[in-house]
Amino acid sequence: MAECEERQLTSGHMTTLAALVAAVPHLQWGCVAAVLREGPLSLGALAAAAAHALLAPRHPALKLLAFALLNALAERRLLADAELLSQWSAKQEQGQEGEGDEEEGADGAGGEGEGESETEGAAPPPLSLTIFEEPLQHLQELADAALSGISACEESCELVPLSDSHLVALGYLMLSVAVYEQCDLARGDLVHHYIEHFRKHKYADYLMSISLRLLPAKMLEYALDDTGSTPVPAEYAQHFVTTPNITVEGACVASSAGALAMRALWAAVAGPGASGARGWWGALGARRARAARRLAQAFVARPLTARHFAHLQRRRHLLPDAQVAVARSGPVGEARCAIQVEERTLELCVVFSEAHPLVAPRALPPAHPAAPETHWLNVYLAYQNGSLVNAFKMWIRAVHARIESAPQCYICYCRLHPASGKLPTVLCHQCRNKYHPPCLRKWFAASNKSNCPLCRSSF
Repeated sequence: MAECEERQLTSGHMTTLAALVAAVPHLQWGCVAAVLREGPLSLGALAAAAAHALLAPRHPALKLLAFALLNALAERRLLADAELLSQWSAKQEQGQEGEGDEEEGADGAGGEGEGESETEGAAPPPLSLTIFEEPLQHLQELADAALSGISACEESCELVPLSDSHLVALGYLMLSVAVYEQCDLARGDLVHHYIEHFRKHKYADYLMSISLRLLPAKMLEYALDDTGSTPVPAEYAQHFVTTPNITVEGACVASSAGALAMRALWAAVAGPGASGARGWWGALGARRARAARRLAQAFVARPLTARHFAHLQRRRHLLPDAQVAVARSGPVGEARCAIQVEERTLELCVVFSEAHPLVAPRALPPAHPAAPETHWLNVYLAYQNGSLVNAFKMWIRAVHARIESAPQCYICYCRLHPASGKLPTVLCHQCRNKYHPPCLRKWFAASNKSNCPLCRSSF
């Protein structure tokens, strides 16, 4: 059915497609015979067939079947990517170990360049997202051309059902959302590979531009109202946070593109390409930027921040020595992580803007002289879609590393001064030990000398 070229379907075809779309989420790909899983029904072959169906000018019901198939196999493709990366990482480690062994026995053995590891500097393996590169690029170009007379955040376009523009828009939005749904399942190092893929191909930039032009007129009216008198169209809120449940009949009407555009907008700003979407938004004119910001405030910021907080609460056990708390003050949320260091409490606060994620989160360091700077954490949160758990873990390690690498004051025998909390800064030029200024002043007063407490040289 996915390879059917028809643009007009009978009622029998529509009934069959409706049943297939309903059945696809329950398919067990792992139960398929191994010879088929490695051949015509492999994950790559099925993904390529579905992507081609979304690219070709086919009936919306056929595109919906391809969309359902991509979503049903998203986790399988993800696991295959994770396995590929795991094998590649293992080979890289083996190559480094082999290189070290060869260096030990290099004297008199072989010529220049002989014995170099085959895996040295090897690029990561191609992941499943590469299957969608060409279809997405073609669909981006076609959709952008079809909407060339429409300006994002200024005008909306209601497509004529079953027209070429409607089919192109449906195919592009469905494929983009399917790719996002797969990426949203990723964890660990795979996330960073997906982020790099999105950044390289600028998926989010195109997705922002196209999805904003396909939003329902009522949504755009709210976004462009600088007076705030237009009520929030709350009936659309669910389309942002969950993929719309479109029927085969619903795929044939104009509103299907609008529903998918809302989910695609979420995918652009909340997915792996969030930094690209943020850059695209920053380049807009003032009025259009305000409109996009208003949409983010109304439909994205609150549920996405709640999602971050829920993930932090579920994984707070990974921060056993820290006290973690989340709070929401109006539309702005913040997460706090407090740790005890030498009987002192240091707290990091990550603040989420009311326009999150168009405005990146900010890590506010504690007003403590021993606390490290947090600029690198802001970069991690903004450009790597960093999780709060990982941000807090990295900050805790940085705090402990900074304090443990500091010298101990041999007057109070502490790294942090008991009163000020500062690290030792006064250096003895003879023995190179450092002392807290208040401790050294107290030592000078008590001893009536200005000598180093250890080497006795004069300050």
